[in-house]
Amino acid sequence: MVKRMAQALFCLTLIIGATGICFAQATGGIKGTVSDAAGALVAGAAVEVANDNTGDKRTTTSADNGSYSITNLPVGTYTVTASATGFSPATAKDVKVSVSFVTEVPLALAVGGATANVTITSGDVQTQLNSTDQQLSTLIDNKKIMDLPLLSRDPNGLILLAPGVTQTQTALGGFSVNGQRERNNNFLVDGIDNNDADVPGIAGGAATPNIDATQEFRVLTSNFNAEFGRNQERNKRVSRWRLHVLPLTAIRSSQFL
Repeated sequence: MVKRMAQALFCLTLIIGATGICFAQATGGIKGTVSDAAGALVAGAAVEVANDNTGDKRTTTSADNGSYSITNLPVGTYTVTASATGFSPATAKDVKVSVSFVTEVPLALAVGGATANVTITSGDVQTQLNSTDQQLSTLIDNKKIMDLPLLSRDPNGLILLAPGVTQTQTALGGFSVNGQRERNNNFLVDGIDNNDADVPGIAGGAATPNIDATQEFRVLTSNFNAEFGRNQERNKRVSRWRLHVLPLTAIRSSQFL
């Protein structure tokens, strides 16, 4: 009896641990269409997405309408390659995947033997248009976090760069988005709820990593998807730690800086 209970507890621990690992991620995605040189859509093309930093690869096949989509990709830079019978491969390099955003990458295949590869250089991630859903957001990438002056070393100060965000004058010292109450804000860190349950609305939520432990974050200001359904106002999701440490160990009080 004791042995069975121990085995059941062990299995439950594994399930809970695996669930936490899967949930505690901040990801983006890549989608697009595969076409030929004349613009006709190509069905059944093999599409491979490779992470330039880790070498991890994901594959899919274009649908009947030539479209493809790969979700839940860790934030980073990717190389996207499409290939099909009778065509030369098409490659898109330096494709940047940002947190809570789907990057669109169309791929055009050349006739086989014409060229070895068709190489496409991706645009600036800051100017990407959202053609996937209705959300309005602003990306604060690592370059802004590291280059802009922050005396307190608190990345929450950069939330004010998003249109419609203002600093409140209340005791909480939070942020108002499009005139809404600061208590309506929703803070996520690596996909995990980071809101102060006792006093919601505190700037940055319950605990926020400093600039050394923050890769990037996105400020959502309007028309949120169902996954951000906690409140009616802004949501912030900080991407996975650059140092790969637990959130609590990444926080340093401003008193010691």
